[in-house]
Amino acid sequence: MFEWLKQGARGAVSAATKGVTEAAVALKALADSMARRAAEAADLGKLLDILDKIPGVDFERREPDAAYLATMMAAFQMGELSLVVTCTGPKSTDIDILRTMPLAAAEADALVGSPKFSATVLAEGQEGRPAIQMLMNKENLAQNYRHVSVDALIKGLMKPVENVPLVGGVLAAALGLVARPIARLILDIIFTQAENIIRYARGGNAVLPGPTEEQPHLPGPVEEKPDPVAGAEQKEKRP
Repeated sequence: MFEWLKQGARGAVSAATKGVTEAAVALKALADSMARRAAEAADLGKLLDILDKIPGVDFERREPDAAYLATMMAAFQMGELSLVVTCTGPKSTDIDILRTMPLAAAEADALVGSPKFSATVLAEGQEGRPAIQMLMNKENLAQNYRHVSVDALIKGLMKPVENVPLVGGVLAAALGLVARPIARLILDIIFTQAENIIRYARGGNAVLPGPTEEQPHLPGPVEEKPDPVAGAEQKEKRP
């Protein structure tokens, strides 16, 4: 799956070395193709697999240590790749994709010397191992989750391709179409997990503050209810 994108990216890079016109045609075709398939790509693991195979992309390798874990809010771990959300200051966050081995909550606690971490399996894999796991620094996540945005997540997902020679900027713009539904799902998971942590810390009776305009909350699916306004209008129209 998604071989179309891998081949399209290789074709765009190859075309860029031959001529500007040919490169523009190849990139437009790639962007159009991604736009048609954006809904199919709401899977973070598949997107990272695609990015890892684009020529010119090289993920930074990072060994987890206490300093790294102290700033981490959440890490979506998939094989050797992790999408990591970190705190960079008051009301500010950063997102990176790093090449690092998955880390269990107990191992993270041991590295920082205190029980600050928890983990949840987001997708089951093979041989009893999770395909995608979210590792959380509970303190950082509870304090800063409202400062993560869809746009920040998309920017983080696009970082690996921005510096690809000749076509990085265009590839990033095209991949943004695929990244948006994934970013929305990631944000929903971050909000849900953070609010669960807060409620648990407050004995399950937390009354959480409403979403701000700066960072809207993405609620889970809810049962559709009749529109009272539309119902009133229908009653008025009855003879």
